[in-house]
Amino acid sequence: MAPCPVLTAREPNGSEGHTSVPIKFEHVTVPIDFSDCSVDALEYGIQIAKDFGACLTLLHVLEPVSYGDDFLLRQAAEEGRPDKRIDSQLRAFVSAVQSVGVSVREVIRGGVPADSILEFVRASACDLLVMGTHGRRGISHMLKGSVAEAVLRKAPCPVLAVKSFTSTSGRQPEVARQTEPVRRAAT
Repeated sequence: MAPCPVLTAREPNGSEGHTSVPIKFEHVTVPIDFSDCSVDALEYGIQIAKDFGACLTLLHVLEPVSYGDDFLLRQAAEEGRPDKRIDSQLRAFVSAVQSVGVSVREVIRGGVPADSILEFVRASACDLLVMGTHGRRGISHMLKGSVAEAVLRKAPCPVLAVKSFTSTSGRQPEVARQTEPVRRAAT
């Protein structure tokens, strides 16, 4: 519920007491489901990748089955392949990220989002995960859960949880501005 992004990091294995370790991010991963909060997280991921000269991975998870707000069962993917809309959205985000000078790749995985994100992070050289969070509480949290919370509790790398994009520098969000027509058409 913090009003600002929150970075969580585990103490490195085998470290005795408090030691000073320089922070260096080379591979930043941003899970994206095209929601506003995941796009906000991407804005932070882009800035961090720029500041550290890191490469960025956009990770999209295709859920085998999902429930809408009306509790109707919906099939999100057929045979593990993304539909054209998802592919088009990912390409638009990749182009937008590349246009600001950040090296980016896209990865599509299938499965339960929290599990798929954790599996990807463990299998890759990811050293920072930037995730959007809806900040749900009460019944909404109980019914829908929190992917960010589930990942944060088990992630082997630092996780930056982002609730909303706030810029103190007065900059406009780079990716959201460039992909707005694509995002609006897809919803």
